[in-house]
Amino acid sequence: MRCQGWRTLRLMILAATLSVGQVQAQQTAPAPNAGSAAPNPAAVAPQIQPASVNLADVRGAAAYDYDPDSLQAIVARLEAAEAELAELRAQQTQAKPKSQNWLASMQSSQQSASGTSEQNVEGRIANLEREARENRERLPFVRLSGFFQEDTGWFNQDSASHTQLGNIQNGTGFRRARLQAIGKVSEFTNYSIEMDFAWPGRPSFMDVWGEQTNLPLGTVRIGQYRQPVTMDGWTSIRHLEFLEQSAPFYAFDPYRRVGVMDYWHSENQRTMVAASVYASGWTFWNSVNNGTTNATQTSNLGVDNRFGTTLGNGAALALRATHLLWYDEPTEGRYLMHVGGGYNPAQIGNNPSQVGGGTFRAATIPEFFVGDQQGNFSTLAGTPQFLDTGRFKARDSQLFHTEWAMNYGSFHVQTEWLGMVVGQDGGPPVLYDGAYAQCGYFLTGESAGYNKQMAALDYNCQPFSEFFGLGSRKGICGWGAWEVAARWSYLDLQSGRIKASNYVGTTGIPGQPGFVPGGAAGPSTTNPNPGVLNEATLALNWYWNQFTRVQFNIIFADLCSQYVASPTVSHYSLTEIYTMRYQIEF
Repeated sequence: MRCQGWRTLRLMILAATLSVGQVQAQQTAPAPNAGSAAPNPAAVAPQIQPASVNLADVRGAAAYDYDPDSLQAIVARLEAAEAELAELRAQQTQAKPKSQNWLASMQSSQQSASGTSEQNVEGRIANLEREARENRERLPFVRLSGFFQEDTGWFNQDSASHTQLGNIQNGTGFRRARLQAIGKVSEFTNYSIEMDFAWPGRPSFMDVWGEQTNLPLGTVRIGQYRQPVTMDGWTSIRHLEFLEQSAPFYAFDPYRRVGVMDYWHSENQRTMVAASVYASGWTFWNSVNNGTTNATQTSNLGVDNRFGTTLGNGAALALRATHLLWYDEPTEGRYLMHVGGGYNPAQIGNNPSQVGGGTFRAATIPEFFVGDQQGNFSTLAGTPQFLDTGRFKARDSQLFHTEWAMNYGSFHVQTEWLGMVVGQDGGPPVLYDGAYAQCGYFLTGESAGYNKQMAALDYNCQPFSEFFGLGSRKGICGWGAWEVAARWSYLDLQSGRIKASNYVGTTGIPGQPGFVPGGAAGPSTTNPNPGVLNEATLALNWYWNQFTRVQFNIIFADLCSQYVASPTVSHYSLTEIYTMRYQIEF
C-alpha cells in the first residue's frame, strides 16, 4: 500500500473525529428560549469529546513516515470513526436534517466485509477518498501560473566572427515573461490560456488550447500547442537544463502551431504515442524581410506562431512515440532509460509561383538570445542568427528524428538526432541534419525528474535543502541544489543543392559572384549564411528552491560559413558567450 493512501486515511480520520465532536456539541448544547440567557460557551466546550487522535501521527503523515506495522491500529481507528458516525447519523435524523450530507457520505463508505486485510482497508480508503473528493471539488476552476526569465550575456568575437556576424552587443533583458490560466471546466475537459509579454505580438500566443481526456484513444487537444516532434520541444521551457534548447531544435522543430492532437499513454504510463495535424501555411506578414514578391511568410521553425493564426493551404502531420525501457517506481524515476522517435511530414502552403507562395527557411541562434525580439534576429537589434539557409521556393519537407535519455541517480544524459529533407521547387531534394548530446550531474545528490505525460526529462529540481538565511549576521542555513552540465550541438545547413532561381528576397545568390553573406547586420533572408555550426556549452545551475534558479552558461560557438565575402576572410570563426539567468516561476 502506498504512503499516500495511509497519509490520506489519517487525515480523513482526523476530519471525521472533528465532525463527530461538532455534532456532539450540537446535541448537548441547551437550546435557548426567549426567557433564558444565551448558552455559556465555556459550559458547552467541555462537552466536545472527539475520538482520540494522535496529532503526531497526522504530522508524521505529512512527512511521509509510512510504517507498515501500523495497519492494525489504523483499521481500529477507522472502524471506531465509522461506527460513531453511524450512531450519530441515526440520532440526528429528526433533529438536524441538513447535517446529514457529510454523515451520509461517510456512512456509505462503510464495508460489509470484516477483518483487517489490506485489500479490505484499501477499498474503504478509496470510498472515503471518493466521497471527500466529490464534496470538495467544484467545477469549473482555474489556477494562475507564470514565470519570468531575466538573461544577461557578454560576447567575445574573433575577427572572422565580426566579419560574418557583425559586432554583437552585450546586453540584459527579459527573455520570457508569461502568465497562464490553466484549469478544468468539467471532470474530463481541461484548458490552458498562456500569453507571453516579452515576445513581440498582441501579446504573443503560447499554449492556448482545450482538451478532452479519458477517451478510448487517449486525450484530444485542440488549439495552439507544442507539436509532438522532439524531446527537446516537449521539455518545459520553465525547466531547461541550459538557457535555451539546442541549435538543431531551433532549425527544424515546428514548435507551437494551431492544430488537433491525440496523445495516448499505456496503463503503466511507460509508453506514449502522440499524433497531431496542424496548419503549416503563412503565420505573419513581413514584406521588409521577404522582398517585394513574397510579402507573407511562415514563422521560422523552432519559433512559436506568436499570433495564433495561419493562412494558406499548408498542412502537416507530427508523430512521436516513446517508451521507458526501465523506470524505478519507488524512486519516481531516479533510475530510468527512455527511447523514442518521430516523423514530421509537412506540405508547404500554396504554389511557390504565387505571391506569398510556399517557401522554406531554416535558421538558428547560438543557444542564447538577448535584445529586441522584434528585430528579426538582426545584429543591430540583438543576438543574430548564426546560420541561415535563406528563403527558397519549396513544396514540402520531411523531418525524421530519434531520441534517447537516461537517469542514473544524480547523473543524467539525453541526446537526439534530427534529419530534414526539403523538396525544393523544380530541383533535387535538399538535405540538412543536426544532433545534440547533453549530460549533467547534481553535486548535492538530487536527480532530474521525468514528466510521464510529456515523455521527457524534467529539470525541475526540488533541493534537499533550500537556500535561505537566518537573518542579519546569522549566516546561511541551506545552500539549495547545485548541478554541473555540458552539451555539444551540431548543425549542418549547407545549401549547395539549392537552385539559384529558387532563392527569394536575397541580395545576390549564394555561391554566385557578388554574393556577400551576413555582414554588419548578421545573417538574414536578405543575406543568408549557410554552413556548419558546432557548439560546446558548460553550465552551472543553482536551484534555490523548486521555483527559483540561477543559471550560468559558457558557450563556444565554432562556425564554418559555406561562403565568405572574399578569399582573405576565413570560413571559420569562434564566438564565446558568457551568460546567466535568474528565473522565478509560480
